[in-house]
Amino acid sequence: MSSVFVGVDLGVAAPHQAWAVGPGRKKLGEKKFAHLGGDIRGFVDWILALVDSPGDLIVGLESPHGPVVEELLAHEIAVYHLNPKQLDHYRQCDNVAGAKDDRRDARLLAERLETDLHSYRRVQPAGPIYVQLREASREREGLVSALRATCNRLRDELHRLSPRLLSLCPAADERWLWDLLELYPTPREAKGAKRGKVREVLKARRIRRHSLGEVIKALQGRGVSVAPGLTEAAHGKILRLVRRALSLDESLREVNSELKSLLQQLSTEEEALGNKKQRDAAVLLSMPGVGDVIGATLLGEATEALRQRDYQALRAVAGVAPVTVATGKRSKSKAKVKMRYACNSRLRNALHHMARVASQRDLAAKAHLRACLDRGHTLGRALRSVADRLLRILVAALRAGTLYDPSRLTGVYAQAAQVPASQPLTLTPCA
Repeated sequence: MSSVFVGVDLGVAAPHQAWAVGPGRKKLGEKKFAHLGGDIRGFVDWILALVDSPGDLIVGLESPHGPVVEELLAHEIAVYHLNPKQLDHYRQCDNVAGAKDDRRDARLLAERLETDLHSYRRVQPAGPIYVQLREASREREGLVSALRATCNRLRDELHRLSPRLLSLCPAADERWLWDLLELYPTPREAKGAKRGKVREVLKARRIRRHSLGEVIKALQGRGVSVAPGLTEAAHGKILRLVRRALSLDESLREVNSELKSLLQQLSTEEEALGNKKQRDAAVLLSMPGVGDVIGATLLGEATEALRQRDYQALRAVAGVAPVTVATGKRSKSKAKVKMRYACNSRLRNALHHMARVASQRDLAAKAHLRACLDRGHTLGRALRSVADRLLRILVAALRAGTLYDPSRLTGVYAQAAQVPASQPLTLTPCA
């Protein structure tokens, strides 16, 4: 039997809409189903009844994750991911008036699968550890953002009441300060601060850069004048912010420990089976500028590209591959090259920090960054170039199954071995 193409427009607060077409974009049926386990299984049974075997089904969605995708993959149905920007373009081509509804979007998804299947990315099921890595790294990103926001709010309160404390901890983001604020949240309570309790807090948190006298002086120093009632209002607010910051910080430590444990499992699994080749996680963690957080982000967000050793796909999804514009009067030699914005933002941030740290600690990356800056590139463009080179080396190391070895590199990386480590590198700010 010929293939059947099914487009699914996923709803958020509304039911999902499906549309099935056969050869020649002939409509075979449509179905609306709720985001419930029984309804999703009913949808899968409905599309399976349209074909002789699951291999004849091709389903397209705008999201590569979620219960609908997992149910389809569990039945060995081919699932393809279409970028929402692609669907917007198809919608404009289909209807110049700009009409939009769920049935139209589901139909467009199905019809484009039938005509342009090669333009879309097939979703491959990832291993359970990779799914855990992806979810844990995303949770960590959310916790870091929430903790930063909480610390900023706490800093604002201290700026209004106890600005001297901010001279000891400008960002209000350290646990020893939170412990002190639990004991003495406002200058009124701080007037009766006991040296023994303050000493215990500093000793427990191993704070040696500030003396006991400095901390007591900052706590008991005269604060700014405030309106009547503001101190009483800030008392409960500061305590709640401190408790929230301590809870978020504890959760962040747990997630960091989970990431480290998962990476260790991935790094040692094949060694236990007697396989001579290094695991992908071990190869990735050997790269300069890669730690637990960046390694987990790359393995979780770019699982398929790393598994396929696809350098072009990896650099595109990470945003380091430039976009070339050469149309009309602009010849290839004078083509405009601009930054890629259509990418995974998590991977972009991870590679930015990977290149930044590698440029500080690895002689080869440092030399390449210096060469880019000498050619007049901005700092951002130079760091993307460093990240691009590191990705190429990473893919080569993954194909060979060996750890990163700077002695095997050639060109500017080999020349970097002759650059003294003490030679400074000036980074100029860029737009």
